[in-house]
Amino acid sequence: MKFEHFIIALLLPAGLLLMAGGVAFQHFQGWALSDAQASMPANEAVMSLSSMQYAPEVSSKVSDVRHDSPSRSAWESQDVQDVADLPALVKNRVVPNSPILSNDKALKTADLQPGLVINQAENEQNLAVVLTPRLNIAFFELQPNTLRFWFPTPLASEQHIKRGVARILLSGQPFNEKDILSLAPMEMRERPVFYRRVLDANGQPIRYPFAAFKYVDYLLANARYTQMSEEGTEITIPLVPSNIAAPAQYYEPMIMQFAQDFRVSPALVFAVMETESHFNPTAVSRSNALGLMQIKPEAAGRDVYKLIDFRLDAPSRDELFDPQTNIRIGTAYLALLKYDYFGLIRNEEVREMIAISSYNGGLSTVWRLFGESPAQAVDQINRMNPRLVYRKLRYDHPSDETRRYLDKVLQAKKRYQALLGEDARILASR
Repeated sequence: MKFEHFIIALLLPAGLLLMAGGVAFQHFQGWALSDAQASMPANEAVMSLSSMQYAPEVSSKVSDVRHDSPSRSAWESQDVQDVADLPALVKNRVVPNSPILSNDKALKTADLQPGLVINQAENEQNLAVVLTPRLNIAFFELQPNTLRFWFPTPLASEQHIKRGVARILLSGQPFNEKDILSLAPMEMRERPVFYRRVLDANGQPIRYPFAAFKYVDYLLANARYTQMSEEGTEITIPLVPSNIAAPAQYYEPMIMQFAQDFRVSPALVFAVMETESHFNPTAVSRSNALGLMQIKPEAAGRDVYKLIDFRLDAPSRDELFDPQTNIRIGTAYLALLKYDYFGLIRNEEVREMIAISSYNGGLSTVWRLFGESPAQAVDQINRMNPRLVYRKLRYDHPSDETRRYLDKVLQAKKRYQALLGEDARILASR
């Protein structure tokens, strides 16, 4: 026998014995920890998460709430606290689907607090909470007159705060920013949604990173805008009052974002929204058109999903009652009408009038006003003066509602163009 074979023959049994011993030790450790947890009172079990190795069934559920991977010390520094002790910005936000550690009984969404894992005692009377890595999420929220940012203590460094605030202030799509501390490059050619709504310390709009970082320095040095606590740092940024009246002004940043995305006049989006629902996000028409821009799920909704999102389904009622989703779909559908269905109409003013009438009364009815087929209709429209097209839509359309709708939207659009001023020409910067 060769020497190498002799050594292998000796080491192989030893290795197998070591592996078997390791497996046995893991089983014993898991049994011991789970038995110890079962014998603890509810509150002590919560505290034990930061003072001992996680039992397998606990650690697997803990991993579900981790949006990132903080070190163990981020857990060990947390103490059991009452909900009332949490900062108001965190306490008031609701995050659905938070897991429950101690049992499988679900709590209502309204009972769940962001940044928390709920430990519910069996008698459901002793409710304790423990801060978890869910608080290790930096986020912002839009309010009518302010932007509010939250940076938990592990992420509240000056570098992170500068990066997060600047990313939102400079973003052309702030509501799509799932991680405001992302290192992904930004598209700086887009005009920021909050441009002219946020002014720096000298009253100037913020367009580029240098101005954004300098403004954050100003915010951090001013206790009026920055509040620090043991839990984290909260920054409140005032928004320049909008010329748009409430409640429409709440939707202004969303409208500006999607107007840029789909190359549609923001004044037109405002006008359609006002005419359709008077800015009521839960509006429902007799024909089952839903939400702010009165989207029919199986018509405009399905078209946008198919042609823009490449989906085969239609939006649900819940989706269409969500303002951001509804505004996106409504603006996207206006773009489809203007650049796809009626894209061969040469005159911009005429194309918009045709799109407005079709948004309310349907495509086929508008086509039939001008020809027996879409091709004939486009050829006829391109030979007509804009005034003649308007008269045809205003007086010959078979629906009285659509005839009046065209005038309402056109008049509202002029009013919003005056209110928005420079922002009404948002597309000129692209």
